[in-house]
Amino acid sequence: MDLEALKPLFSRYASFLANKGIQFPLPSSLEDQPFELLTIGKEIIGVSLISQNAKEKIFDGNLSSYYTFLDEGNPGDRPLYLIESFFIDPGVKDTSVKELFWQDVSRKRNGGDFLIELDQKDLEAISFYKDHGFYQVPSLFVPHAKEGKVLLHKPFIPQGLCSLGTW
Repeated sequence: MDLEALKPLFSRYASFLANKGIQFPLPSSLEDQPFELLTIGKEIIGVSLISQNAKEKIFDGNLSSYYTFLDEGNPGDRPLYLIESFFIDPGVKDTSVKELFWQDVSRKRNGGDFLIELDQKDLEAISFYKDHGFYQVPSLFVPHAKEGKVLLHKPFIPQGLCSLGTW
């Protein structure tokens, strides 16, 4: 799939966010991007771009102080996924569609942490991710923190452990 086929969906989403005063940069290329599509018939209604290079992009490759802050010790080789884009066509009114798409995308990456950087004005998206176990990363741990942005993190919690801690 090339970018031309996805431009209408990206443009609709960018317009939807622009009406809320939020910028959404359209990607210049999807080459070598690990993206997934949600379709109904032949219509593309959702896109997920999730890369595995968050350690370098967000933390300059050094996560030790952040994970010490979280009291999680060394994450070892656990992947840290960066959600570059995850959205459903704004014309789709059924909220369960986004929920099911997120469950599918996150299940395929079981065993890793997730990060997403959002515009602080995008309260709907922030709420969605917080409802799914994400919390805000303190800016002192983000070497290249951008003004007007929030970074949310969801740590991997192995099966059988409580999300409030280990017993």
